[in-house]
Amino acid sequence: MCLVALIISPINSTVTIFTDSKSSIDHFSYLQRQQLPLSPRNTFKEASNNILWNIIMDIVEFNSLKVNFVKIQAHSGIQYNETVDKLAKEFNNLNTLPLNFNIDQITTIKYVPKWNNIIIENNLRKFITSISRNRGFELFLNLFRNRKYVNDIDWIAIFFALNDEESTTETSFYASYKKSHKIKFLIEELPTIEHVKKRRPDLYDQWNCSMCKNEKETFNHIWTCDNHKDILQTLAFNYNRIYMDINNLIWKPRCDQQILNETNAGIDRKSKYKKKQNNGPSLPSTNNIILILVLILI
Repeated sequence: MCLVALIISPINSTVTIFTDSKSSIDHFSYLQRQQLPLSPRNTFKEASNNILWNIIMDIVEFNSLKVNFVKIQAHSGIQYNETVDKLAKEFNNLNTLPLNFNIDQITTIKYVPKWNNIIIENNLRKFITSISRNRGFELFLNLFRNRKYVNDIDWIAIFFALNDEESTTETSFYASYKKSHKIKFLIEELPTIEHVKKRRPDLYDQWNCSMCKNEKETFNHIWTCDNHKDILQTLAFNYNRIYMDINNLIWKPRCDQQILNETNAGIDRKSKYKKKQNNGPSLPSTNNIILILVLILI
């Protein structure tokens, strides 16, 4: 309704709009303080309805309108406000819009960004970031090893726990390390003995848990190891710092013991990350196979 009022107002007129939307009033005041007409940069920085706000400010600037807003209380029985609310609800149920604009005629925007042929009406940078994160999350869920996380997972809470100590205004290597470490806990990819055996079975053959030395060290064994039971029982009653406490009281002491065991066994960092040499018979190369087939055919 605000847009219609601006469209039909004569040039150089003063328009007074009564509305119960304080956010609209504040945002219009903010845009008026910007340099008009709005630049594409400022348009696409809008949190929502960027094209609509660009049209509104274009009309105000082109027709030299002076716009005043009057804040009224919502749902207070004011006749025209109740009528506008009713009309807005009716239009929300329609498949067609009451007004259609030719966005190609917007002079300040030469290219209108779209996604799947749908106009992007919110902050463009945040939209691209959201799409990138969603695609990465989709790839994560589609991995075979993550199939157990598809259903009944509160991902909002998970992401909050992963990002709770990360600043949104700066990049921190420490925060990135902590997040990656939390993800390893989440997907059960901690470098336990059984996990590193997959890469170097020759180095860790017959190795058991670094702490109890009695059982194979799988991810589940970390929580059932006899050396950790008393600590876990204590942590069960104080879960506010559960990640930090588990990391400091269980995982780090375990890693220190594992490093000591590896040092005593003569295993250094270089040998751990060196690929295992294959001592078995080597397969013939592709060129040799082709040559053999040719000789057979001759």
